[in-house]
This record gives sequence, C-alpha cells and structure tokens, in this order.
Amino acid sequence: MAAGSQDFFKRRVASKMMDTWADYLISAVSYDKNRLIRAAIRHADAEHGIADGEAVGRMTISSDIKKGLQYCTMHSGKDTWRCGSKILSFSIGGKPYLRVDSNRVKMDNLGDIPETDAVPPSPKELKYTPDARSTVQKSD
Repeated sequence: MAAGSQDFFKRRVASKMMDTWADYLISAVSYDKNRLIRAAIRHADAEHGIADGEAVGRMTISSDIKKGLQYCTMHSGKDTWRCGSKILSFSIGGKPYLRVDSNRVKMDNLGDIPETDAVPPSPKELKYTPDARSTVQKSD
C-alpha cells in the first residue's frame, strides 16, 4: 500500500469510520490529444480502507458506471485522502464520455486531480488450448 493509503487506512479504522465514498476512487488521470481519458489510476474503496491503485482505461470506467458502480475522484491531503467529485457518464452519438461536471461535450474531464503518464493495460492475449474432450474423432 502507498504511504498515503496506509495513513488513511489507519485513520479510518481508528475513527471507526467504516463508510465508503464509492465503489472506486480515481486519484490520477492521463488524457490523449482529444482530451479523452487514456488511463486513470483506480483504487477500490472498501470498509477496511483504500486499495493500491491500478491503471484502467476509460471504457472500463464507463462500463462499470453503466453497470451501477459508483466512481469518485480523490485528492491527496496531508497524511490522508479527501473525497472529490462524483464521476458521471453520458453518451453522445453512442460514444461514452466521463466528467465530474454537467457539461455535455465530446471530452472527458475528471477535474483537478493530478495528471499521470499511466497507460491503460494491454489486453491479455488469449491462447487457444484444445480440450481433449472437444476434439472430433473420425470413425473408420
């Protein structure tokens, strides 16, 4: 866990504050030249504290929000994290956009969280392994 996460975890437990802010929290973001999210650092927000971050792409976030999961931004404070703004998803012409404000424009905007050089994870290659049960045997 990052130092800030450890301190926040301790504060949450010590204060018996077991509520969560959202399903996931975004602490940093990278945008492409069109101001669309390339990757965001996502942390799970659980009753026991905030997990370490992982880079995810904008379609993961959009899909999660569509499934009913909640996302918020978060900011690093002095030895703690502060909850930021709720992330909203909407579509224009079938393409999803993610914003913390109500402007319906063809750009993402997660507010004033830090920008990062993170890149989304590459899709894992699926390897085909034939299953012995599925092979067709020729009959003589």
